[in-house]
Amino acid sequence: MSDQGVTRGSGRIAIAMLVMNVGTYSFTMLTARFVGPREYGAFVAALNLVLVIQVVALGLQATAARRIAAEPTHVASVERAILSVTLKISVALGGLLVILSPAINRLLNLDNLFMAVLIALCAVPLTLAGGQMGVLQGERRWR
Repeated sequence: MSDQGVTRGSGRIAIAMLVMNVGTYSFTMLTARFVGPREYGAFVAALNLVLVIQVVALGLQATAARRIAAEPTHVASVERAILSVTLKISVALGGLLVILSPAINRLLNLDNLFMAVLIALCAVPLTLAGGQMGVLQGERRWR
Protein backbone atom coordinates (compact mmCIF):
# COMPACT_ATOMS: atom_id res chain seq x y z
CA MET A 1 0.00 0.00 0.00
CA SER A 2 1.32 3.42 -0.89
CA ASP A 3 1.89 6.22 1.61
CA GLN A 4 -1.04 8.09 0.10
CA GLY A 5 -3.34 5.07 0.65
CA VAL A 6 -2.23 4.79 4.26
CA THR A 7 -2.82 8.51 4.82
CA ARG A 8 -6.28 8.31 3.24
CA GLY A 9 -7.17 5.27 5.38
CA SER A 10 -5.89 6.99 8.53
CA GLY A 11 -7.98 10.06 7.73
CA ARG A 12 -11.10 7.93 7.39
CA ILE A 13 -10.43 6.27 10.72
CA ALA A 14 -9.92 9.65 12.38
CA ILE A 15 -13.21 10.96 10.96
CA ALA A 16 -15.04 7.78 12.04
CA MET A 17 -13.62 8.09 15.56
CA LEU A 18 -14.66 11.74 15.71
CA VAL A 19 -18.21 10.89 14.65
CA MET A 20 -18.31 8.03 17.16
CA ASN A 21 -17.10 10.25 20.01
CA VAL A 22 -19.55 13.06 19.19
CA GLY A 23 -22.36 10.51 18.94
CA THR A 24 -21.45 8.92 22.27
CA TYR A 25 -21.20 12.28 24.01
CA SER A 26 -24.51 13.43 22.52
CA PHE A 27 -26.20 10.18 23.52
CA THR A 28 -24.92 10.52 27.08
CA MET A 29 -26.00 14.15 27.39
CA LEU A 30 -29.45 13.57 25.91
CA THR A 31 -30.06 10.48 28.03
CA ALA A 32 -29.08 12.35 31.20
CA ARG A 33 -31.48 15.17 30.30
CA PHE A 34 -34.46 13.02 29.42
CA VAL A 35 -34.48 10.26 32.05
CA GLY A 36 -33.46 12.04 35.24
CA PRO A 37 -30.74 11.30 37.79
CA ARG A 38 -32.05 8.07 39.34
CA GLU A 39 -32.89 6.39 36.05
CA TYR A 40 -29.67 7.63 34.49
CA GLY A 41 -27.69 6.07 37.34
CA ALA A 42 -29.38 2.72 36.70
CA PHE A 43 -28.77 3.07 32.96
CA VAL A 44 -25.06 3.78 33.44
CA ALA A 45 -24.74 0.90 35.92
CA ALA A 46 -26.29 -1.43 33.32
CA LEU A 47 -23.93 -0.16 30.60
CA ASN A 48 -20.94 -0.66 32.89
CA LEU A 49 -22.01 -4.24 33.58
CA VAL A 50 -22.18 -4.85 29.83
CA LEU A 51 -18.68 -3.39 29.56
CA VAL A 52 -17.40 -5.85 32.19
CA ILE A 53 -19.16 -8.73 30.42
CA GLN A 54 -17.40 -7.72 27.20
CA VAL A 55 -14.08 -8.71 28.76
CA VAL A 56 -15.08 -12.33 28.04
CA ALA A 57 -15.65 -11.47 24.36
CA LEU A 58 -12.31 -9.69 24.14
CA GLY A 59 -10.58 -12.69 25.69
CA LEU A 60 -12.20 -15.00 23.15
CA GLN A 61 -11.24 -12.65 20.33
CA ALA A 62 -7.58 -12.48 21.38
CA THR A 63 -7.36 -16.23 21.94
CA ALA A 64 -8.99 -17.07 18.63
CA ALA A 65 -6.77 -14.69 16.67
CA ARG A 66 -3.61 -15.99 18.32
CA ARG A 67 -4.50 -19.67 17.84
CA ILE A 68 -5.39 -19.25 14.17
CA ALA A 69 -2.31 -17.15 13.45
CA ALA A 70 -0.09 -19.69 15.25
CA GLU A 71 -1.47 -22.66 13.27
CA PRO A 72 -2.04 -21.46 9.69
CA THR A 73 -2.02 -25.03 8.33
CA HIS A 74 -4.91 -26.13 10.57
CA VAL A 75 -7.20 -23.09 10.28
CA ALA A 76 -10.40 -25.07 9.62
CA SER A 77 -10.05 -27.34 12.65
CA VAL A 78 -8.95 -24.52 14.95
CA GLU A 79 -11.83 -22.37 13.70
CA ARG A 80 -14.37 -25.14 14.44
CA ALA A 81 -12.96 -25.61 17.94
CA ILE A 82 -12.97 -21.88 18.66
CA LEU A 83 -16.52 -21.37 17.44
CA SER A 84 -17.70 -24.37 19.44
CA VAL A 85 -16.08 -23.09 22.64
CA THR A 86 -17.39 -19.59 21.93
CA LEU A 87 -20.95 -20.90 21.62
CA LYS A 88 -20.67 -22.87 24.87
CA ILE A 89 -19.19 -19.93 26.78
CA SER A 90 -21.79 -17.51 25.37
CA VAL A 91 -24.74 -19.70 26.37
CA ALA A 92 -23.22 -20.47 29.79
CA LEU A 93 -22.54 -16.81 30.48
CA GLY A 94 -26.05 -15.81 29.39
CA GLY A 95 -27.58 -18.56 31.54
CA LEU A 96 -25.50 -17.60 34.56
CA LEU A 97 -26.50 -13.96 34.18
CA VAL A 98 -30.19 -14.91 33.87
CA ILE A 99 -29.89 -16.88 37.11
CA LEU A 100 -28.11 -13.92 38.74
CA SER A 101 -30.51 -11.31 37.33
CA PRO A 102 -32.44 -10.86 40.61
CA ALA A 103 -29.13 -10.17 42.39
CA ILE A 104 -27.98 -7.87 39.58
CA ASN A 105 -31.28 -6.01 39.77
CA ARG A 106 -30.86 -5.50 43.51
CA LEU A 107 -27.11 -4.69 43.49
CA LEU A 108 -27.36 -2.14 40.69
CA ASN A 109 -30.63 -0.65 41.99
CA LEU A 110 -32.22 -1.11 38.59
CA ASP A 111 -35.75 -1.43 40.00
CA ASN A 112 -36.53 -3.42 36.87
CA LEU A 113 -35.92 -7.16 36.69
CA PHE A 114 -36.56 -7.07 32.93
CA MET A 115 -33.50 -4.83 32.48
CA ALA A 116 -31.29 -7.32 34.33
CA VAL A 117 -32.63 -10.20 32.21
CA LEU A 118 -32.14 -8.11 29.06
CA ILE A 119 -28.48 -7.59 29.99
CA ALA A 120 -28.12 -11.36 30.37
CA LEU A 121 -29.73 -12.02 27.00
CA CYS A 122 -27.55 -9.40 25.29
CA ALA A 123 -24.43 -11.06 26.69
CA VAL A 124 -24.95 -14.09 24.43
CA PRO A 125 -24.64 -12.41 20.99
CA LEU A 126 -22.00 -9.98 22.24
CA THR A 127 -19.83 -12.86 23.43
CA LEU A 128 -20.45 -14.85 20.25
CA ALA A 129 -19.26 -11.86 18.23
CA GLY A 130 -15.97 -11.84 20.15
CA GLY A 131 -15.05 -15.35 19.04
CA GLN A 132 -16.16 -14.67 15.49
CA MET A 133 -14.14 -11.45 15.29
CA GLY A 134 -11.11 -13.35 16.57
CA VAL A 135 -11.49 -15.88 13.77
CA LEU A 136 -11.63 -13.10 11.19
CA GLN A 137 -8.69 -11.32 12.81
CA GLY A 138 -6.59 -14.49 12.91
CA GLU A 139 -7.31 -15.18 9.25
CA ARG A 140 -6.45 -11.55 8.43
CA ARG A 141 -9.85 -10.91 6.89
CA TRP A 142 -10.00 -7.25 7.91
CA ARG A 143 -12.89 -6.11 5.72
